[in-house]
Amino acid sequence: MRKVQGTYKRELNSSYFILEEQAMEGTQYYQMKMVTENKISHLLPVSIHHFNGENQFYYDISGKQTLACIFEKREIEAGQLMQILSGLSKALTELENYLLDENYLCLQPEYMYMNVNTQQLFLCFYPFEETDFCRSIQKLSEYLLNHINHQDEQTVNMGYQLYRLTREDNFVFLQIAGEILQENENSEKEEFYEKSMNEGNVRENRLEFPDTYMPRQQWEMEEEEEGCQPQKKGSSVSVKREFKIPALCFMLLILGGAGYMIYQYMSLQQESTASLSVFLGTRDMILAAGAAFVGLTGFFLLFLYKRILERGKVNETEERESMGKQMEREYFAIREQAYEEEQAPFEDIEEMPEKPLKYEETVLLQENMYKEEGILVEKLKRFDKKPPVKIVLNNFPFIIGKLEGAADYVLSDKSVSRMHAKFIKNPNEDMVYLMDLNSKNGTLKNGIPLEANELVPLTAEDEITFGKVTFTYH
Repeated sequence: MRKVQGTYKRELNSSYFILEEQAMEGTQYYQMKMVTENKISHLLPVSIHHFNGENQFYYDISGKQTLACIFEKREIEAGQLMQILSGLSKALTELENYLLDENYLCLQPEYMYMNVNTQQLFLCFYPFEETDFCRSIQKLSEYLLNHINHQDEQTVNMGYQLYRLTREDNFVFLQIAGEILQENENSEKEEFYEKSMNEGNVRENRLEFPDTYMPRQQWEMEEEEEGCQPQKKGSSVSVKREFKIPALCFMLLILGGAGYMIYQYMSLQQESTASLSVFLGTRDMILAAGAAFVGLTGFFLLFLYKRILERGKVNETEERESMGKQMEREYFAIREQAYEEEQAPFEDIEEMPEKPLKYEETVLLQENMYKEEGILVEKLKRFDKKPPVKIVLNNFPFIIGKLEGAADYVLSDKSVSRMHAKFIKNPNEDMVYLMDLNSKNGTLKNGIPLEANELVPLTAEDEITFGKVTFTYH
Protein backbone atom coordinates (compact mmCIF):
# COMPACT_ATOMS: atom_id res chain seq x y z
CA MET A 1 0.00 0.00 0.00
CA ARG A 2 1.53 3.27 -1.12
CA LYS A 3 1.36 6.18 1.28
CA VAL A 4 -0.60 9.24 0.27
CA GLN A 5 1.67 12.24 -0.28
CA GLY A 6 0.31 15.67 0.47
CA THR A 7 1.26 19.17 1.56
CA TYR A 8 0.02 21.49 4.29
CA LYS A 9 -1.07 25.09 4.14
CA ARG A 10 -2.32 27.68 6.60
CA GLU A 11 -4.84 30.39 5.65
CA LEU A 12 -5.68 32.84 8.43
CA ASN A 13 -6.84 30.65 11.34
CA SER A 14 -7.52 27.56 9.22
CA SER A 15 -5.17 24.73 8.30
CA TYR A 16 -5.47 22.42 5.33
CA PHE A 17 -4.04 19.14 4.14
CA ILE A 18 -3.72 19.35 0.34
CA LEU A 19 -3.81 16.52 -2.19
CA GLU A 20 -3.51 16.82 -5.96
CA GLU A 21 -6.19 15.71 -8.40
CA GLN A 22 -5.29 12.78 -10.58
CA ALA A 23 -6.81 11.32 -13.73
CA MET A 24 -10.11 9.75 -12.71
CA GLU A 25 -12.84 7.62 -14.14
CA GLY A 26 -16.57 8.18 -13.90
CA THR A 27 -16.87 6.26 -10.63
CA GLN A 28 -14.07 8.26 -9.03
CA TYR A 29 -15.66 11.50 -10.23
CA TYR A 30 -18.93 10.50 -8.54
CA GLN A 31 -17.08 9.63 -5.33
CA MET A 32 -15.30 12.99 -5.17
CA LYS A 33 -18.45 14.92 -6.10
CA MET A 34 -20.39 13.33 -3.24
CA VAL A 35 -17.65 14.09 -0.70
CA THR A 36 -17.16 17.72 -1.72
CA GLU A 37 -20.87 18.60 -1.93
CA ASN A 38 -22.08 16.82 1.22
CA LYS A 39 -21.15 17.11 4.86
CA ILE A 40 -20.46 13.49 5.78
CA SER A 41 -20.03 12.61 9.42
CA HIS A 42 -16.50 11.65 10.54
CA LEU A 43 -14.94 12.57 7.19
CA LEU A 44 -12.64 15.56 6.85
CA PRO A 45 -14.47 18.43 5.10
CA VAL A 46 -12.94 18.87 1.64
CA SER A 47 -13.17 21.60 -0.99
CA ILE A 48 -11.71 21.96 -4.50
CA HIS A 49 -9.29 24.83 -5.26
CA HIS A 50 -8.03 25.68 -8.74
CA PHE A 51 -4.32 26.52 -9.01
CA ASN A 52 -2.27 26.85 -12.21
CA GLY A 53 -4.86 24.97 -14.22
CA GLU A 54 -4.94 22.06 -11.79
CA ASN A 55 -7.40 21.06 -9.10
CA GLN A 56 -6.31 20.66 -5.52
CA PHE A 57 -8.33 19.11 -2.74
CA TYR A 58 -8.19 21.06 0.53
CA TYR A 59 -9.00 18.94 3.58
CA ASP A 60 -9.83 21.12 6.58
CA ILE A 61 -7.75 19.92 9.56
CA SER A 62 -8.19 22.99 11.77
CA GLY A 63 -8.11 22.09 15.46
CA LYS A 64 -7.25 18.44 14.74
CA GLN A 65 -4.19 16.26 15.26
CA THR A 66 -3.19 12.99 13.66
CA LEU A 67 -3.29 9.76 15.63
CA ALA A 68 0.42 9.35 14.93
CA CYS A 69 1.13 12.67 16.65
CA ILE A 70 -1.26 12.28 19.58
CA PHE A 71 -0.08 8.80 20.49
CA GLU A 72 3.56 9.24 19.62
CA LYS A 73 4.44 9.39 23.32
CA ARG A 74 1.06 8.75 24.96
CA GLU A 75 -0.72 5.44 25.40
CA ILE A 76 -4.23 4.82 24.09
CA GLU A 77 -6.77 4.49 26.88
CA ALA A 78 -10.04 2.54 26.75
CA GLY A 79 -12.19 5.62 26.11
CA GLN A 80 -10.00 6.78 23.24
CA LEU A 81 -9.99 3.31 21.67
CA MET A 82 -13.79 3.25 21.86
CA GLN A 83 -13.92 6.69 20.21
CA ILE A 84 -11.73 5.43 17.36
CA LEU A 85 -13.86 2.32 16.81
CA SER A 86 -17.06 4.33 17.11
CA GLY A 87 -15.82 6.94 14.62
CA LEU A 88 -14.77 4.28 12.12
CA SER A 89 -18.14 2.52 12.41
CA LYS A 90 -20.12 5.72 11.91
CA ALA A 91 -17.93 6.74 8.96
CA LEU A 92 -18.46 3.36 7.27
CA THR A 93 -22.21 3.62 7.81
CA GLU A 94 -22.23 7.07 6.20
CA LEU A 95 -20.19 5.76 3.26
CA GLU A 96 -22.82 3.08 2.65
CA ASN A 97 -25.58 5.70 2.75
CA TYR A 98 -23.83 7.76 0.06
CA LEU A 99 -22.72 4.69 -1.98
CA LEU A 100 -19.05 5.51 -1.41
CA ASP A 101 -16.23 2.96 -1.59
CA GLU A 102 -14.53 2.19 1.74
CA ASN A 103 -11.32 1.24 -0.10
CA TYR A 104 -10.64 4.96 -0.67
CA LEU A 105 -10.27 5.71 3.05
CA CYS A 106 -6.76 6.63 4.21
CA LEU A 107 -6.44 4.49 7.33
CA GLN A 108 -2.82 5.29 8.07
CA PRO A 109 -2.32 6.93 11.50
CA GLU A 110 -0.54 9.83 9.78
CA TYR A 111 -3.77 10.76 7.95
CA MET A 112 -6.37 9.88 10.59
CA TYR A 113 -7.27 13.00 12.56
CA MET A 114 -8.82 13.49 15.98
CA ASN A 115 -10.22 16.60 17.61
CA VAL A 116 -8.08 16.91 20.75
CA ASN A 117 -10.92 18.56 22.66
CA THR A 118 -13.92 16.35 21.72
CA GLN A 119 -11.92 13.17 20.86
CA GLN A 120 -13.97 12.85 17.64
CA LEU A 121 -12.33 10.92 14.81
CA PHE A 122 -12.08 12.28 11.24
CA LEU A 123 -10.96 10.28 8.20
CA CYS A 124 -9.50 11.36 4.89
CA PHE A 125 -11.42 10.09 1.84
CA TYR A 126 -9.27 10.26 -1.33
CA PRO A 127 -10.75 8.43 -4.36
CA PHE A 128 -7.46 8.30 -6.28
CA GLU A 129 -5.56 5.89 -4.02
CA GLU A 130 -7.47 2.62 -3.84
CA THR A 131 -6.38 0.28 -1.06
CA ASP A 132 -7.51 -3.02 0.43
CA PHE A 133 -9.80 -1.97 3.27
CA CYS A 134 -9.45 -5.26 5.18
CA ARG A 135 -5.67 -5.14 4.96
CA SER A 136 -5.68 -1.51 6.11
CA ILE A 137 -7.86 -2.42 9.11
CA GLN A 138 -5.47 -5.21 10.03
CA LYS A 139 -2.51 -2.83 10.00
CA LEU A 140 -4.49 -0.27 11.97
CA SER A 141 -5.45 -2.85 14.62
CA GLU A 142 -1.79 -3.79 14.97
CA TYR A 143 -0.84 -0.12 15.38
CA LEU A 144 -3.53 0.36 18.04
CA LEU A 145 -2.45 -2.79 19.87
CA ASN A 146 1.15 -1.57 20.03
CA HIS A 147 0.11 1.81 21.46
CA ILE A 148 -2.55 0.87 24.02
CA ASN A 149 -2.08 1.13 27.78
CA HIS A 150 -1.05 -2.42 28.67
CA GLN A 151 -1.58 -1.71 32.36
CA ASP A 152 -5.35 -1.30 31.91
CA GLU A 153 -7.24 -4.60 31.70
CA GLN A 154 -10.22 -3.21 29.78
CA THR A 155 -8.00 -1.57 27.14
CA VAL A 156 -5.90 -4.72 26.76
CA ASN A 157 -8.97 -6.93 26.27
CA MET A 158 -10.38 -4.55 23.65
CA GLY A 159 -7.06 -4.29 21.80
CA TYR A 160 -6.38 -8.01 21.64
CA GLN A 161 -9.98 -8.80 20.74
CA LEU A 162 -9.83 -6.34 17.83
CA TYR A 163 -6.47 -7.72 16.70
CA ARG A 164 -7.61 -11.36 16.88
CA LEU A 165 -10.98 -10.89 15.15
CA THR A 166 -9.49 -8.86 12.27
CA ARG A 167 -7.15 -11.79 11.54
CA GLU A 168 -10.06 -14.07 10.72
CA ASP A 169 -11.06 -14.76 7.13
CA ASN A 170 -13.85 -12.63 5.64
CA PHE A 171 -14.31 -10.57 8.78
CA VAL A 172 -16.90 -7.76 8.90
CA PHE A 173 -15.46 -4.71 10.67
CA LEU A 174 -18.83 -3.15 11.52
CA GLN A 175 -19.87 -6.34 13.29
CA ILE A 176 -16.57 -6.60 15.18
CA ALA A 177 -16.61 -2.95 16.27
CA GLY A 178 -20.27 -3.20 17.27
CA GLU A 179 -19.63 -6.21 19.51
CA ILE A 180 -16.63 -4.60 21.20
CA LEU A 181 -18.41 -1.28 21.75
CA GLN A 182 -21.60 -2.94 23.04
CA GLU A 183 -19.70 -5.14 25.46
CA ASN A 184 -17.68 -2.27 26.91
CA GLU A 185 -20.62 0.14 27.04
CA ASN A 186 -22.56 -2.44 29.06
CA SER A 187 -19.56 -2.81 31.33
CA GLU A 188 -19.47 0.95 31.95
CA LYS A 189 -23.21 0.98 32.68
CA GLU A 190 -22.79 -1.84 35.16
CA GLU A 191 -19.99 -0.03 36.96
CA PHE A 192 -22.03 3.15 37.12
CA TYR A 193 -25.12 1.37 38.49
CA GLU A 194 -23.03 -0.50 41.02
CA LYS A 195 -21.63 2.78 42.29
CA SER A 196 -25.07 4.40 42.32
CA MET A 197 -26.68 1.50 44.17
CA ASN A 198 -23.97 1.62 46.81
CA GLU A 199 -24.79 5.27 47.34
CA GLY A 200 -28.47 4.31 47.78
CA ASN A 201 -30.11 6.33 45.00
CA VAL A 202 -29.78 5.36 41.36
CA ARG A 203 -32.03 7.90 39.70
CA GLU A 204 -30.74 10.98 41.48
CA ASN A 205 -27.15 10.06 40.74
CA ARG A 206 -27.86 10.00 37.00
CA LEU A 207 -26.73 13.64 36.97
CA GLU A 208 -23.19 12.29 37.48
CA PHE A 209 -23.44 9.89 34.55
CA PRO A 210 -19.97 9.35 33.02
CA ASP A 211 -19.14 10.16 29.42
CA THR A 212 -20.21 7.35 27.12
CA TYR A 213 -20.73 7.03 23.41
CA MET A 214 -24.54 6.82 23.59
CA PRO A 215 -26.48 9.98 24.52
CA ARG A 216 -27.91 9.73 28.02
CA GLN A 217 -31.47 10.44 26.82
CA GLN A 218 -31.25 7.65 24.26
CA TRP A 219 -29.87 5.26 26.87
CA GLU A 220 -32.68 6.06 29.34
CA MET A 221 -35.28 5.65 26.56
CA GLU A 222 -33.90 2.22 25.63
CA GLU A 223 -33.97 1.14 29.26
CA GLU A 224 -37.61 2.16 29.61
CA GLU A 225 -38.54 0.32 26.39
CA GLU A 226 -36.68 -2.84 27.34
CA GLY A 227 -37.86 -2.71 30.95
CA CYS A 228 -34.61 -4.08 32.31
CA GLN A 229 -31.72 -2.91 34.43
CA PRO A 230 -28.01 -3.57 33.94
CA GLN A 231 -26.70 -6.37 36.12
CA LYS A 232 -23.69 -6.41 38.37
CA LYS A 233 -21.10 -9.11 37.90
CA GLY A 234 -21.13 -11.82 40.55
CA SER A 235 -23.94 -10.15 42.48
CA SER A 236 -27.49 -11.28 43.31
CA VAL A 237 -28.90 -7.74 43.58
CA SER A 238 -29.82 -7.43 39.89
CA VAL A 239 -31.04 -11.04 39.74
CA LYS A 240 -33.39 -10.43 42.66
CA ARG A 241 -34.63 -7.32 40.86
CA GLU A 242 -35.47 -9.36 37.75
CA PHE A 243 -37.43 -11.99 39.74
CA LYS A 244 -39.10 -9.57 42.11
CA ILE A 245 -42.60 -9.81 40.55
CA PRO A 246 -42.67 -13.66 40.17
CA ALA A 247 -41.37 -14.10 43.73
CA LEU A 248 -44.05 -11.72 45.02
CA CYS A 249 -46.78 -13.68 43.20
CA PHE A 250 -45.62 -16.98 44.69
CA MET A 251 -45.43 -15.43 48.12
CA LEU A 252 -49.00 -14.18 47.79
CA LEU A 253 -50.14 -17.71 46.86
CA ILE A 254 -48.49 -19.14 49.96
CA LEU A 255 -49.88 -16.50 52.29
CA GLY A 256 -53.29 -16.53 50.63
CA GLY A 257 -53.61 -20.31 50.82
CA ALA A 258 -52.51 -20.46 54.44
CA GLY A 259 -54.75 -17.54 55.42
CA TYR A 260 -57.77 -18.99 53.67
CA MET A 261 -57.19 -22.32 55.33
CA ILE A 262 -57.07 -20.75 58.81
CA TYR A 263 -60.12 -18.63 58.08
CA GLN A 264 -62.24 -21.60 56.94
CA TYR A 265 -61.19 -23.70 59.91
CA MET A 266 -62.07 -20.95 62.40
CA SER A 267 -65.46 -20.45 60.71
CA LEU A 268 -66.21 -24.18 60.86
CA GLN A 269 -65.29 -24.32 64.55
CA GLN A 270 -67.74 -21.51 65.36
CA GLU A 271 -70.60 -23.16 63.44
CA SER A 272 -70.11 -26.73 64.69
CA THR A 273 -67.78 -28.93 66.64
CA ALA A 274 -66.30 -30.64 63.60
CA SER A 275 -62.93 -32.27 64.13
CA LEU A 276 -59.74 -31.37 62.27
CA SER A 277 -59.78 -34.65 60.34
CA VAL A 278 -63.22 -33.79 58.96
CA PHE A 279 -62.03 -30.29 57.94
CA LEU A 280 -58.99 -31.66 56.12
CA GLY A 281 -61.24 -33.52 53.74
CA THR A 282 -63.34 -30.52 52.75
CA ARG A 283 -63.14 -28.85 49.34
CA ASP A 284 -62.02 -25.50 50.82
CA MET A 285 -59.12 -27.13 52.63
CA ILE A 286 -57.96 -28.89 49.45
CA LEU A 287 -58.06 -25.62 47.43
CA ALA A 288 -56.20 -23.68 50.12
CA ALA A 289 -53.54 -26.37 50.48
CA GLY A 290 -53.14 -26.60 46.71
CA ALA A 291 -52.56 -22.85 46.37
CA ALA A 292 -50.00 -22.88 49.18
CA PHE A 293 -48.24 -25.92 47.64
CA VAL A 294 -48.06 -24.23 44.20
CA GLY A 295 -46.62 -21.10 45.80
CA LEU A 296 -43.99 -23.05 47.75
CA THR A 297 -42.99 -25.11 44.70
CA GLY A 298 -42.73 -22.04 42.43
CA PHE A 299 -40.75 -20.09 45.00
CA PHE A 300 -38.29 -22.98 45.41
CA LEU A 301 -37.82 -23.42 41.64
CA LEU A 302 -37.36 -19.68 41.21
CA PHE A 303 -34.67 -19.71 43.89
CA LEU A 304 -32.82 -22.57 42.13
CA TYR A 305 -33.02 -20.76 38.76
CA LYS A 306 -31.65 -17.59 40.33
CA ARG A 307 -28.66 -19.47 41.76
CA ILE A 308 -27.95 -21.05 38.37
CA LEU A 309 -27.96 -17.62 36.71
CA GLU A 310 -25.60 -16.21 39.33
CA ARG A 311 -23.20 -19.10 38.85
CA GLY A 312 -23.34 -18.60 35.08
CA LYS A 313 -22.50 -14.91 35.42
CA VAL A 314 -19.47 -15.70 37.57
CA ASN A 315 -18.28 -18.32 35.07
CA GLU A 316 -18.81 -15.86 32.20
CA THR A 317 -16.67 -13.25 33.95
CA GLU A 318 -13.90 -15.77 34.59
CA GLU A 319 -14.10 -16.98 30.98
CA ARG A 320 -13.81 -13.40 29.65
CA GLU A 321 -10.75 -12.75 31.80
CA SER A 322 -9.11 -15.99 30.69
CA MET A 323 -9.98 -15.13 27.05
CA GLY A 324 -8.08 -11.84 27.38
CA LYS A 325 -5.02 -13.68 28.66
CA GLN A 326 -5.35 -16.28 25.89
CA MET A 327 -5.54 -13.53 23.21
CA GLU A 328 -2.40 -11.98 24.65
CA ARG A 329 -0.54 -15.30 24.47
CA GLU A 330 -1.75 -15.87 20.89
CA TYR A 331 -0.62 -12.40 19.84
CA PHE A 332 2.90 -12.83 21.22
CA ALA A 333 3.09 -16.31 19.68
CA ILE A 334 2.19 -14.85 16.26
CA ARG A 335 4.76 -12.08 16.65
CA GLU A 336 7.44 -14.59 17.72
CA GLN A 337 6.65 -16.85 14.76
CA ALA A 338 6.83 -13.92 12.33
CA TYR A 339 10.17 -12.89 13.79
CA GLU A 340 11.56 -16.43 13.42
CA GLU A 341 10.42 -16.55 9.78
CA GLU A 342 12.15 -13.24 9.07
CA GLN A 343 15.39 -14.46 10.68
CA ALA A 344 15.30 -17.92 9.04
CA PRO A 345 16.94 -16.93 5.71
CA PHE A 346 19.96 -15.64 7.56
CA GLU A 347 20.65 -18.87 9.44
CA ASP A 348 22.04 -20.67 6.36
CA ILE A 349 24.55 -17.97 5.47
CA GLU A 350 28.11 -19.03 6.11
CA GLU A 351 30.00 -16.96 8.61
CA MET A 352 32.29 -14.42 7.02
CA PRO A 353 35.98 -14.76 7.85
CA GLU A 354 36.99 -12.33 10.48
CA LYS A 355 39.17 -9.48 9.31
CA PRO A 356 42.03 -8.30 11.47
CA LEU A 357 41.04 -5.23 13.43
CA LYS A 358 42.90 -2.02 12.82
CA TYR A 359 43.39 -0.05 15.99
CA GLU A 360 43.76 3.68 15.70
CA GLU A 361 45.15 6.05 18.24
CA THR A 362 42.67 7.39 20.78
CA VAL A 363 41.99 11.08 20.42
CA LEU A 364 42.09 13.00 23.67
CA LEU A 365 38.95 15.09 24.05
CA GLN A 366 39.23 18.65 25.23
CA GLU A 367 38.65 19.05 28.92
CA ASN A 368 35.40 21.05 28.70
CA MET A 369 33.99 19.47 25.53
CA TYR A 370 30.39 18.39 25.96
CA LYS A 371 27.12 18.29 24.10
CA GLU A 372 23.86 19.71 25.41
CA GLU A 373 20.34 19.73 24.12
CA GLY A 374 18.57 22.88 23.10
CA ILE A 375 17.40 25.38 25.69
CA LEU A 376 14.59 27.82 25.07
CA VAL A 377 14.75 31.10 26.98
CA GLU A 378 11.71 33.37 27.14
CA LYS A 379 12.22 36.79 25.53
CA LEU A 380 9.12 38.59 26.77
CA LYS A 381 9.84 41.45 29.16
CA ARG A 382 8.50 40.77 32.62
CA PHE A 383 7.31 43.58 34.84
CA ASP A 384 7.04 41.31 37.88
CA LYS A 385 10.85 40.87 37.94
CA LYS A 386 10.56 37.09 37.72
CA PRO A 387 13.35 35.22 35.94
CA PRO A 388 12.67 34.21 32.32
CA VAL A 389 11.24 30.77 31.63
CA LYS A 390 13.77 28.15 30.51
CA ILE A 391 12.68 24.99 28.73
CA VAL A 392 15.30 22.25 28.40
CA LEU A 393 14.71 20.08 25.33
CA ASN A 394 16.04 16.80 26.68
CA ASN A 395 13.51 14.25 25.49
CA PHE A 396 12.76 14.07 21.77
CA PRO A 397 10.26 14.34 20.26
CA PHE A 398 9.45 17.24 22.61
CA ILE A 399 5.94 18.71 22.47
CA ILE A 400 4.96 22.23 23.57
CA GLY A 401 1.30 22.90 24.43
CA LYS A 402 -1.16 23.50 27.23
CA LEU A 403 -2.72 20.03 27.40
CA GLU A 404 -1.38 18.21 30.42
CA GLY A 405 -0.49 14.61 29.66
CA ALA A 406 0.09 15.29 25.98
CA ALA A 407 2.68 18.10 26.15
CA ASP A 408 6.18 17.57 27.53
CA TYR A 409 6.13 21.19 28.67
CA VAL A 410 2.81 22.82 29.54
CA LEU A 411 2.74 26.46 28.40
CA SER A 412 -0.28 28.03 30.09
CA ASP A 413 -1.24 30.81 27.71
CA LYS A 414 -4.55 31.41 25.93
CA SER A 415 -2.78 31.90 22.60
CA VAL A 416 -1.11 28.47 22.81
CA SER A 417 -2.92 25.41 21.44
CA ARG A 418 -3.33 22.16 23.34
CA MET A 419 -0.63 20.55 21.20
CA HIS A 420 1.09 23.52 19.62
CA ALA A 421 4.52 22.53 18.29
CA LYS A 422 7.02 19.69 18.36
CA PHE A 423 10.83 19.54 18.44
CA ILE A 424 12.49 16.62 16.65
CA LYS A 425 16.14 15.67 16.76
CA ASN A 426 17.98 13.96 13.92
CA PRO A 427 20.78 11.97 15.55
CA ASN A 428 22.63 11.53 12.26
CA GLU A 429 22.95 15.28 11.75
CA ASP A 430 22.91 16.24 15.44
CA MET A 431 20.32 18.81 14.38
CA VAL A 432 17.08 19.87 16.08
CA TYR A 433 14.01 20.58 13.93
CA LEU A 434 10.82 22.46 14.74
CA MET A 435 7.34 21.46 13.52
CA ASP A 436 4.05 23.29 13.97
CA LEU A 437 1.30 20.88 15.03
CA ASN A 438 -1.58 22.51 13.20
CA SER A 439 -1.89 25.13 15.96
CA LYS A 440 -4.62 27.75 15.87
CA ASN A 441 -2.39 30.85 16.21
CA GLY A 442 0.60 29.34 14.45
CA THR A 443 4.31 29.02 15.17
CA LEU A 444 6.90 31.53 13.96
CA LYS A 445 10.61 31.11 13.40
CA ASN A 446 12.39 34.47 13.28
CA GLY A 447 9.06 36.14 12.51
CA ILE A 448 8.21 33.80 9.60
CA PRO A 449 5.09 31.67 10.16
CA LEU A 450 5.39 27.93 9.64
CA GLU A 451 2.89 25.95 7.66
CA ALA A 452 1.03 23.19 9.48
CA ASN A 453 3.35 20.17 9.93
CA GLU A 454 6.20 22.07 8.26
CA LEU A 455 9.62 20.94 9.49
CA VAL A 456 12.39 23.56 9.78
CA PRO A 457 15.92 23.25 11.23
CA LEU A 458 16.97 25.37 14.20
CA THR A 459 20.21 27.20 14.81
CA ALA A 460 21.48 29.14 17.78
CA GLU A 461 19.74 32.44 18.56
CA ASP A 462 16.66 31.60 16.50
CA GLU A 463 13.52 33.29 17.81
CA ILE A 464 10.56 30.94 18.16
CA THR A 465 7.05 32.22 18.84
CA PHE A 466 4.17 30.04 20.04
CA GLY A 467 1.03 32.14 19.68
CA LYS A 468 2.20 35.32 21.36
CA VAL A 469 4.91 33.78 23.59
CA THR A 470 8.44 34.15 22.21
CA PHE A 471 11.55 32.16 23.10
CA THR A 472 15.19 32.20 21.96
CA TYR A 473 16.75 28.90 20.99
CA HIS A 474 20.24 28.21 22.39
